[in-house]
This record gives sequence, C-alpha cells and structure tokens, in this order.
Amino acid sequence: MRRRLLVLAMIASCTLSAPLRAQDRTVPFEESLARLSEVLGGLHYLRALCGANEGAKWRAQMQALVDAEAPAGSPRRAKMISRFNRGYRSFEQTYRTC
Repeated sequence: MRRRLLVLAMIASCTLSAPLRAQDRTVPFEESLARLSEVLGGLHYLRALCGANEGAKWRAQMQALVDAEAPAGSPRRAKMISRFNRGYRSFEQTYRTC
C-alpha cells in the first residue's frame, strides 16, 4: 500500500512539474496576432493592386511572423495562415481598383 502511494506521488509530481509545450500555452495576444495576420493578407493584396514595386514584402513579413510565433504543425500556425488568406480574399472581393 505504501509503495503504491509512493509511486502515485512520484507520477503526480512528474506530471505536475512537466513544462508546457509551446502550443499548449495560451498567449494573451493570440487574437491580436490573428488580426495582424489578416491585415498583412490585405496589404499583400493591395500591394499588387496599387502597383507597388515591393515584390512579396508583406507575405515575407507574414512568413517571418509565423516562423517566430508558431512552430511547424501547430494549431496557432494554421490559424495565422488561415487569417492571412482570409484577409487577402476579403480585400480581393472588395477592392477592384487602388
């Protein structure tokens, strides 16, 4: 009985002291990152529409943000990319001229 309790106590202490994985943590600015991703998508669309000679500047900015904030395969990464695409499509449906 004592041995069982000791084993259970050891398992519990290991579980409680295990660090959270990056994707398990909630980030207080999560929604702000998602909104920024959407804005960058809109800027990426407007860049070409308005004749800016920036190449893929805003897409590159988005890629850098995603690489810095969300590890590959994480739900946060997928959400940020989805919001970028949503911003692009939203502006594409709304604006035809600069």
